[in-house]
Order: sequence, then C-alpha cells, then structure tokens
Amino acid sequence: SPGCQLGVWATTNGGNSWSFLSGSAGGALRTCSNGQGDYPQNWYDQAIAVDPNNADRVFVSTYEVWFATRTGTSFNNLTCAYSYSGGMGPVHSDQHALAFAPGSSAILLIGNDGGVHGTTNANTTTSSTDPTWFNMDEGFSTVEFYSGDISANFATSTAPYANGGAQD
Repeated sequence: SPGCQLGVWATTNGGNSWSFLSGSAGGALRTCSNGQGDYPQNWYDQAIAVDPNNADRVFVSTYEVWFATRTGTSFNNLTCAYSYSGGMGPVHSDQHALAFAPGSSAILLIGNDGGVHGTTNANTTTSSTDPTWFNMDEGFSTVEFYSGDISANFATSTAPYANGGAQD
C-alpha cells in the first residue's frame, strides 16, 4: 500500500545491476506475533546498515529492525515492538537510524522515536536468532516534539507562554 516499503535490492558489482531480495516488500514484513504487515510510514522510518565485516549481512529498519542475508529470502524481525500486549516491547518502534561501531560486527546502535538502543551481539543474529537489546536512554531525556506555538503578542505580553505537543 502507499507508504509501505517497496523492497530491498542488493548489488554485487558496485551498482551495475541489482537483485530484489525476496521477502523484503512491505506486505511480506510481519511483526513477531500479531501478523501485521509493514506500516505505511516509510517516508518517516527507514535506514539500512551492512555488517562492516561481512557484506552479506544486512540490517534494515522500518517501524521495526529486520535482518536478512544478501542472498536470503526472508527477513527476521529483531525488535518486535508491536508484538507486546499493553505497550511497547524492549525496543521502541519507529526506527530512524542504524549504525555499527567502527569495524565492529557486534555493536549495532539504533535510533528511534523512543531514543537509542544498542546490542553487543549483532554478529550472532541469524534468520532465527535475535540479538539482545539494551536501552541507552538512562540519564537523559528524549522527547519527540510534533508541533508548538506561542501566545498572542508573545514578545510584548505580560504573561507570554509557549506550548508543545510531544510523544514517546
């Protein structure tokens, strides 16, 4: 549907030709237990990281973080945020950034609407094995602002005020 991930393509020759990775289209990406497909907001959530020591290992984010091999046909949902009843799982949804620590296949950081999460065992990830995630937000505030406004005559008012709309 509009806004969902069209898919992931891989190259082995510097971009001269590309191959579609089966299982990467939005409708094929499912949450861990509730069966929902990709959410139509990939204008907002999307990143990719390739293992710096093994180009066949690919991490893709949409609303979740997914793992696949460059020659694989399935994507493993590594974060499962929307599969937890009553709230978000151990990793917040709506992923925006993926980055490996320089030269490391094990340390992967993800940035999302809820802050920053990381793992020190991304190198053990497979099509059926998930990494262990930890939250890195301890001790600092992470607030996502959607909008804000100021009162009329803000510069000259005797009681100016500002407000904001936040989430997560």
